[in-house]
Amino acid sequence: MKPMTRSEVIATCESGSKGFRRASMVGVNLVGANLCGAILSGVDLTGANLNHANLVGASLVGALLVGVDLSGANMIGAILSGADLSEANLDGTCLTGAYLSRTCLTGANLVGAALTGAHRLPTDPPIPGWKVVDGLLQRA
Repeated sequence: MKPMTRSEVIATCESGSKGFRRASMVGVNLVGANLCGAILSGVDLTGANLNHANLVGASLVGALLVGVDLSGANMIGAILSGADLSEANLDGTCLTGAYLSRTCLTGANLVGAALTGAHRLPTDPPIPGWKVVDGLLQRA
């Protein structure tokens, strides 16, 4: 499957459609894109640049976000359950209220990420500097 281009992603969002299930967006440049409420479940965004993107309330369940640049992105309330964010850059990313259960964060840069109030299961691997209290992340 050929990866979608930035213009294809933006045109789809602007048309009112929010669904991209299982699409390939490998390496796409979506700097500053407005993907608020987008359905990106199962999408392959490996190596994509989503720096300062608006992903408020977006669904990224089971998405591949390996090596993605999400620095400065707004992901309040985003659903990332089962997503793979290995080696992702989340510096300055706002994940307040996001759902991070079963989310792989191996090697991810979380310096400056706002994780307070994000949902995480007590059985999920720990995030250094954070603890789970009543299913929500708090600074340790």
